[in-house]
Amino acid sequence: MVIRSAGAWSGRRLLLVGPEGPVLQAVQQRVSVLGARLLHRPETLGGDPVGSAAVALGGLDVVVRWAPSARPMPVASPDHDFAGDIDRMLVGAHRVAVAATRAMGIDRAGRGTGSIVLVGSIDATHAYPGRSAASTAMAGMLGLVRSLGVELASQGVRANAVLAGPMGDDAGGPPPDIEPSLVERMTVRSPVHRFVTADEVAAAICFVAGPTSDFMTGQTLSVDGGWSALNQAPQGMRFP
Repeated sequence: MVIRSAGAWSGRRLLLVGPEGPVLQAVQQRVSVLGARLLHRPETLGGDPVGSAAVALGGLDVVVRWAPSARPMPVASPDHDFAGDIDRMLVGAHRVAVAATRAMGIDRAGRGTGSIVLVGSIDATHAYPGRSAASTAMAGMLGLVRSLGVELASQGVRANAVLAGPMGDDAGGPPPDIEPSLVERMTVRSPVHRFVTADEVAAAICFVAGPTSDFMTGQTLSVDGGWSALNQAPQGMRFP
């Protein structure tokens, strides 16, 4: 039996793609401590951020892409930019994955398998009013991950997804910009009766991306406190 230690992260070249936020910051902190070399906010690197990051780091071993969010909007609203949301959330994920696959062919001898992690939300498996674009894009992302996992396996590149439940503060409490009535409904709906923290999501991302999961590909890991496992609302609770 071979047990891989935290030192197996040492020297791994990692790129974080996505909007600035507490989860990517938590990932950055975790992998930095473990010895990975990383770049964040690759948009500063020019027209081909993934390729430019690979050049800057001398190759890429891990790419984590956090999906941008969609603005809640009724499906029949004239302001609903469904196509634009799908492009940003789903087609954008495909673009990053393709660029990452090409970049992972650069000087990767002896570094284990390349790893692509697409991070999204539980919209992938649940539908909510005003979130048709998010549901469509996230469900498509899971199909993309399955396809990438199968197609890229022979190239030594893994692809997996992490889905985050409703995000809260560092203690699992509600975010500061949420209505009190919605906080009550969401905590009752959650089997663990709290929100997920950024560090909990980051831990899942690092597990999926890291060397201890080298045989895992085409899979989805949900970090939602059992939200997606509950297929019936608690007694006496109604959703619009």
